[in-house]
Amino acid sequence: MVNPANPAFLLYSSYLGGADGEVGFDIAADTAGFLYITGYTVSADFPTTVDAPQPLWGRGIDIFVTKLQRGRAGLPGLQWSTYAGGKGSNSGLALVVGPDGTVYVAGYAGSQFQASSNATRARSMAVLAMVSSWSSRSPRRVLMRIHTSSMFWSFRFGIVLCAALTLAAAPREAAITQAQATLARTPLRFEANQGQWNPAVLYAARSGGYDLMFTAHGPALTLAGAHRVDISLLNSNPAPAIEAIGKLPTRTNYFVGAREHWHTNIASYSRVRYGAVYPGVDVVYYGRQNQLEFDFVLQPGADPRAIRLRFQGARHLSITSEGDLSFQFGSGRMLQKKPLIYQEDPVTSTRREIPGRYVLVARNVVAFAWMATIASGRW
Repeated sequence: MVNPANPAFLLYSSYLGGADGEVGFDIAADTAGFLYITGYTVSADFPTTVDAPQPLWGRGIDIFVTKLQRGRAGLPGLQWSTYAGGKGSNSGLALVVGPDGTVYVAGYAGSQFQASSNATRARSMAVLAMVSSWSSRSPRRVLMRIHTSSMFWSFRFGIVLCAALTLAAAPREAAITQAQATLARTPLRFEANQGQWNPAVLYAARSGGYDLMFTAHGPALTLAGAHRVDISLLNSNPAPAIEAIGKLPTRTNYFVGAREHWHTNIASYSRVRYGAVYPGVDVVYYGRQNQLEFDFVLQPGADPRAIRLRFQGARHLSITSEGDLSFQFGSGRMLQKKPLIYQEDPVTSTRREIPGRYVLVARNVVAFAWMATIASGRW
């Protein structure tokens, strides 16, 4: 809380959260000066109170609703706090305090959200409305309403290998160039790990000049064992639902070493999806020829401002004059093309493109900005 007219300026400031990350989306105050905050958490140790309707983490992305008394330090300032959610993706996005102290929270709820017995609809809502009394002596009510919007957001961008990464001239340059050209025309496919790689790898793909290893935290780009860049999502779901989709007829065999070390008949897929990385947000990885592309797909009510891409191990990350991301990779550079942001009507397939760009928000951390956020300065 800040008041520019007050000589002290900073009236109140506090941390709130657990070990694994939170995002707050809305805050309100009542006439008595209590503060009410909602958002989402992925922490198992987010602070809750003994009278909370859900005191324990639901093992997913959970809503949190917290009441604070400003001016009281430490836990005494925590008046009331609860989780709301399950293993799916949930988030509180807006909050209002009524005259009687009842708090209304609207946001996004996954299919495993526990609705009350008197809910308007019990399952699969795009928008959640929660009504809760802050008095432990009063009954708590939860209701849900249907969001009629059929639109969703999608971010699309691709990673391409710069010409600077081509091999240096050598007597076998023509053969190498021909092999690289052939590889570039080969569709990117994602192999399941059946023991041929480190157990931390779930799926892997080979692109022209570098390998892609997909772990529980996202993809890693490796270059001949010399350089690795991990692309992860800050404050995201620590246990997203990961699945391979689009099974291909291709099978891979590894006949390496003794027979007991062989790995045969390994399945390949055209896409890998990480579900509910943020509330209402999936990310889908796929190939366009031999280049990696990935889409963020946002359901109604999801907030794209939550997305933060971290490029761990990237050197000299910058945004080019064309709007692409660029970073040093081995002895060359990688380009991640500028984002294509659009809304799509799934009924008519009509797309409306939204002008947008990358924004560097911290060292090696990138967010997205589009027309409205550029004008407001909020991302």
